[in-house]
Amino acid sequence: MLRIVQRLGRSSGSSSSAQPMGVETGAPGTGRALYGPARPFRRVGFELDEIADRPLRRTVESHPFVPAAAATLRERCEEIFHTQVAGLAKRLDVIGPAPLSIGVSGGLDSTLALIVACKTFDALRWARSDVQALTMPGFGTTEGTKKNALALMGHL
Repeated sequence: MLRIVQRLGRSSGSSSSAQPMGVETGAPGTGRALYGPARPFRRVGFELDEIADRPLRRTVESHPFVPAAAATLRERCEEIFHTQVAGLAKRLDVIGPAPLSIGVSGGLDSTLALIVACKTFDALRWARSDVQALTMPGFGTTEGTKKNALALMGHL
């Protein structure tokens, strides 16, 4: 069963207390509010059995934005990398030269972030010694990934 929650707005007209079958209403404070105070809501339930067993009519790529051709993939990755460098360079150019601190766990995300930071400093002709890499082991960090992080920080 699929549930849809519709936020109720304030209306200037009169409201009826009668509700269609299968509709719940709630008052502020009766549910958890993620953002700000709770607001009135109405929950409408319905069944979606009629299309549940229909097969897909077309093939859906598992990675639709990743090109299959190696040359196109390399070009796309370089474009993304240079976009990250240009974005960080613009931000650093606005705030001025200062040491940049970055946490490195040895995983892919922090490795890429450190490489982007170093290439950005190169593009701005700033000293890489102002990139302060710190080990930031997380729950998924192993001795191997920590060792990789330390090796990468030493190399860059």
